[in-house]
Amino acid sequence: MMMVWVLSLILRPQMNPWILF
Repeated sequence: MMMVWVLSLILRPQMNPWILF
């Protein structure tokens, strides 16, 4: 699910997307 990961980066650049996935 790369799309979700990319969305997380765009929506929450200040937060680490690695924690979500």
